[in-house]
Amino acid sequence: MSTCGVRGGRGRNHNENCTTEHVSDVEIIEPQRGYRGRWLTSGNPGGLTHEHRDLLKLFRDKCPDAAHVLYDIMMDPKAPYTVRAFCAANWIDRAIGKPRPQSVEVEQQGRSLEDMLREIWASKHAEQTQERGESTQAG
Repeated sequence: MSTCGVRGGRGRNHNENCTTEHVSDVEIIEPQRGYRGRWLTSGNPGGLTHEHRDLLKLFRDKCPDAAHVLYDIMMDPKAPYTVRAFCAANWIDRAIGKPRPQSVEVEQQGRSLEDMLREIWASKHAEQTQERGESTQAG
C-alpha cells in the first residue's frame, strides 16, 4: 500500500493503481439547474445563515435570565408603575400568549358598490336613449 500523492489526498492509503484524482476533501455536486438555466432548488432552503442561527440560539439560551430580570422589575415596589405594568404585560404575553386579533363584523350599510354602478349605468343609458330620441324627432 502506498499513500496517494495527489494534493488533498494526504494520509489516504490507496493501492498503486489508484486513478482517482483528489482535488480536496469536499465532495463536488453538480448544480441542479432546469432547462432554462434556473436553479431547481434554493441554495439556502432554510433561509437563515449560520450566524443568524447561532444568534437565535444565544437568545434562547439567555431567555431564563431575561425572565428573571423581567420578574424582578415587575415585583420591585420602587420601580415606576409604567415599567412594572409593561413587565407584567410582557410576562402575561409570554406565559399565556398574546390575544388573537378579533375580526370586526361590518354590516352592509346602504347600497353596495355594484348597486351604485348599476344605477350610474342605467342613468347614463337612459340619457343616451333620450338624446337619441330627441335627435330623431328634430331631424
